[in-house]
Amino acid sequence: MTPDIRSLLDEILSKLDAQNLESIRNLTEEQVPGFHFSLGLYIRNSFIYPKDSIFGQAALSLVGDADAISTIVLICLWHHLNDRPITHELLVEQLVKRIWILEEGEADTISAQLLGNKGDVNT
Repeated sequence: MTPDIRSLLDEILSKLDAQNLESIRNLTEEQVPGFHFSLGLYIRNSFIYPKDSIFGQAALSLVGDADAISTIVLICLWHHLNDRPITHELLVEQLVKRIWILEEGEADTISAQLLGNKGDVNT
């Protein structure tokens, strides 16, 4: 089974209350990485590190950096909550930005896999 960021976002959305979702929605995109030690930690502990997390284990094998993965998930969550599409280009940009050793071609391949090879996520 391939990782699919859509399924992960659905699962995260089902676990957060309306107040938390509204708080995230009201941030600017630049503020989102500041939640690394709060919501980012929750995402890492609940959805990335567990051995039974299909997305987490696949993403870790692809990227190898749980901190970067959780930040990218936070950015995607913010995009979803603000009715902005989660595009292949967004994931490539974030992968290259967060994991500076990746080249764009590598990020392109990982992005396609994280999107479940189904293309952009339109909200």
